[in-house]
Amino acid sequence: MKPESFTFVIDTENYAGNFERDMTAYICGIVGDCGVGGDEARIFYKEEGRSLGMIDGMDKNLSDYEEADWKGIHSCMAEDFGNPFTFITQTSDDQGCFRPCAIHLTEGWFNNGLGECFKDGQEEEAILARIRHCLEESKKLPFNKELIAMDKKYDIENKKREQRWLTRSEETMKKSLAYLSVAIFMSKEPTEEQIDLLKRRAYKFAEYSANKKAETGPRKRREITITGFRLIKEITTTESKTL
Repeated sequence: MKPESFTFVIDTENYAGNFERDMTAYICGIVGDCGVGGDEARIFYKEEGRSLGMIDGMDKNLSDYEEADWKGIHSCMAEDFGNPFTFITQTSDDQGCFRPCAIHLTEGWFNNGLGECFKDGQEEEAILARIRHCLEESKKLPFNKELIAMDKKYDIENKKREQRWLTRSEETMKKSLAYLSVAIFMSKEPTEEQIDLLKRRAYKFAEYSANKKAETGPRKRREITITGFRLIKEITTTESKTL
């Protein structure tokens, strides 16, 4: 067991589960077992390759560079490409998939129970948003008049759904944790130069994400607002006693 480890955290105002792997690949060129972020890893190497001295003899090895399987740039392979972030580690998620990042708890924010996040002190706004959301959902009836005319059971199901959301709108809001941050796992503390690079590319990723052409699907545009960065140091202590 390593005595200490580090986690580089990017705080945002957006649910991080929609982009944490793409962002990580974009800012440091590392992906996990799932391969998500392969396109973004390619961009990292193209944009930073020469300035960081990656892909030795960039022009000479251009064909290999272009044909590389970027979805396979796991941390253990990064050294082969001259990546300076070889100390980024892979951690297993609850499905056994190893990844270099995860969503992370965001300090000073909470979830109103319906996926809408607010800053501490905005409880009144959160409650109103929750009620509004429930009332809007109560009007979204899944079965149309034609189906109801064929069988009244569809009308019954519509009314059940409507009542569920109306009941929910009257419930007391229970605040839950907000995961608006991206955590990147590291085995050692990054240098100031490496931190500056990660921060610069994080802001650049926000621009990249906002300029995507797709309006729907996993590759769709996302407006991401970055609010800050943190570096968390975790120290593991071991105690032993004679039995």
